[in-house]
Amino acid sequence: MLTLRKGDFEAFFQAPFQAYGSDSLYVSPMKSDLKRFLDPAVNPGFASHDDVSYFTVHQSDRVVGRITAHVHHASNIKYGIKRAYFGYFDCADNPQAAAMLLHAAEEWAVERGKG
Repeated sequence: MLTLRKGDFEAFFQAPFQAYGSDSLYVSPMKSDLKRFLDPAVNPGFASHDDVSYFTVHQSDRVVGRITAHVHHASNIKYGIKRAYFGYFDCADNPQAAAMLLHAAEEWAVERGKG
C-alpha cells in the first residue's frame, strides 16, 4: 500500500537513494542546499511559505518517490501567466507512486489558482 506525505524533509532527502538503489549514478545536492532551496525564508524565489511544498510517497518503511510544487512569481509576471511548476521528481519504477506524486503537485497548483 502506498501513502502520500507532505513536508517530510528527511524522507524527501532520502527518496532518490531509496527509489533508485545503491547501484544508481544519482548525485544528490547537499542536504543543507536542498533544505535552503525548500525554505521560503531563505530562498528569494519564494515570496511566502505558500509558494512551495513537497511530497513523498512511501511503501511500508521505504520512500519510493518525491516531488516539489512551487510558484515562481517573477516568471509568471514576466510572461503574463498563472502557473505552478514541479521539480525534484524522483520515483522508483512504480506508475502508481508516480501518479500520486504528480496528482499531489497538480492539486497543490489548482488550489492556488495556478492549474
